[in-house]
Amino acid sequence: MISKDRLKKLKEILLFSKNPVFLFDNDPDGICSTSILIRNIGKGNAFVLKSIEKISENLSKKIFSVYPSEIFIIDKPIRDLNFIKKTKEKNVPLIYIDHHEQKESNYCVYFNSYPSSEPVSFITQKIFDSKETRFLSLMGCISDSFLPDFYEEEKNKFPELFLETKDAFEIFYKSDFGKAIQIISLSLMNNDKVIEKILDYLKKINSPYEILIENEKNRFMHERYNEMIMFIEKNIEKTKEFDELIFLEFSGKYSLVSELANRLKFMRKNKFIVVCYKKEDSINISLRGKRSKKIVQKVLGDIENSFGGGHEMACGLRIPSSEYDKFKKIISEIFFVEI
Repeated sequence: MISKDRLKKLKEILLFSKNPVFLFDNDPDGICSTSILIRNIGKGNAFVLKSIEKISENLSKKIFSVYPSEIFIIDKPIRDLNFIKKTKEKNVPLIYIDHHEQKESNYCVYFNSYPSSEPVSFITQKIFDSKETRFLSLMGCISDSFLPDFYEEEKNKFPELFLETKDAFEIFYKSDFGKAIQIISLSLMNNDKVIEKILDYLKKINSPYEILIENEKNRFMHERYNEMIMFIEKNIEKTKEFDELIFLEFSGKYSLVSELANRLKFMRKNKFIVVCYKKEDSINISLRGKRSKKIVQKVLGDIENSFGGGHEMACGLRIPSSEYDKFKKIISEIFFVEI
């Protein structure tokens, strides 16, 4: 975990920031963390960050059009050297609040919980420790399979929403509190304007019930959630006949590799999960299981123009479509030969 002294330093930076910009990962940990920060400091612009390798020209223009005093990168290890160069030219500090392994730069400031890797929503909650935002922090933490030290206290506020378990996966997939997190997670599979609308909603609510109980303000989230759940269940049905290795590939309108991989890992315990979303020029991949990081390292070394990373048991990849057969060969070599 980040030390108390470092958290104090981060708090000072946030409070004295004149016009912060937050670039956040489009998952519950990223958006809940950003909501916690903005609610506690009462200022800041926020933009969703969907790629770590390339910041689009349109997003870059949006960021610098508000004249940021600092740019905070939330739950995402940016690798776009052109964007980093632009922040240097404009003398705008880049400050990472993260829990992924990453190479550090002298220009950027890092507040990173790696290698213990507590979620960013845990880090941001610890900065201010506001009771009003604990339920948001708990949502982000559970979405990253982590139970924080305030879990029991927060659970006692909404006991009817939880199960008698300390398994984060069980809570996420089987409890009503977990359903609230899933509503956030699946409604984030949307365009930037909708994601910003979700952030605005999270900045105002005071309990998980305001997510669970459908109303005019959150109906757009429920509609997206219901649509995504149908798609997920349809694809999970295809995996019933797999043995030790579940290899699911699909294409089409939705790229839900991470959500499908996580759900499959919960439903098909002790199996290795590979989920691939096939596009014309590239393939997005999620891996779940003990060999995940080893496979990613092998792919990054052997396949040009591949990008990826993550944790020991859960990783993500993007490879060129032309290298798909090579990727499947790597999977076979590592999984079946070394089993």
